Amino acid sequence: MAVLVLQYFSQQFFAHYQGVSLQLYMEFVMTLSKPLLVMLLIILLPSCVSHSERVKQILAQVPQQDLAYIIGKYAIECEPDGNDCYQSFNSISINYKDSLGNDFPGLLNSTRGSMFGSDTVYDFISPQRREKGYYFCHPVPKSSYSVYSFSFYNFANGGSGYSIEKDQQFDVPFSVNKGEVAYIGKLKLSSSSGDNIFGMKVYGPGVLLLSDNADVDIAKALKKCPSSVQNTKVQNIALKAALAKGHPLVFDEAAN
Repeated sequence: MAVLVLQYFSQQFFAHYQGVSLQLYMEFVMTLSKPLLVMLLIILLPSCVSHSERVKQILAQVPQQDLAYIIGKYAIECEPDGNDCYQSFNSISINYKDSLGNDFPGLLNSTRGSMFGSDTVYDFISPQRREKGYYFCHPVPKSSYSVYSFSFYNFANGGSGYSIEKDQQFDVPFSVNKGEVAYIGKLKLSSSSGDNIFGMKVYGPGVLLLSDNADVDIAKALKKCPSSVQNTKVQNIALKAALAKGHPLVFDEAAN
């Protein structure tokens, strides 16, 4: 029975990430007996951190001398709320991957309202600029990569949100060599909003905005790197919208 439950959950979980709601799964879980539900949660909870664990496992197999580091700034558009700035979705993410076919699930993410206590800690919150975010330093295997997608996701009611269909994804390429520290720029996700027929404000996805703020960003992002690479000369390969070859979801933003 546990195997069947696990199989059912997996089918529904992966179906969701192909655009199908998890509402059916939630209704199913509510019918489970308490002991079975507890057993199911014990089996599945490790998958909630599978992305970070997966990256650690991949990096552990790469010789230290073959690693590179990409640094930059990740930001999201937000709604001013006093000294704070409200994030319109629980999870807002940018995805990048190894474009040579190697397994590497790169991710930049902003999360609020996580039931696992993993809300994002921000380096800056600016209601005046309507944005918040953080600086990053990601170790990656030497290779060629592509920023290719983004998603906006809410946790409530079984989960819902927006992602880009595979045939509509973009390709913003970059490459890094072993031992290199490369600045890929500021990557920001905007959002959209409007009123529904009841006059209530509703939110939707926006676009990817790219800019080069190297003079400010590099020094702050380097502080997120291991001390052994903080004095390495940084290559500025800030991403530009032109790399996406006119894709309607990728634009340049004025540096700030």
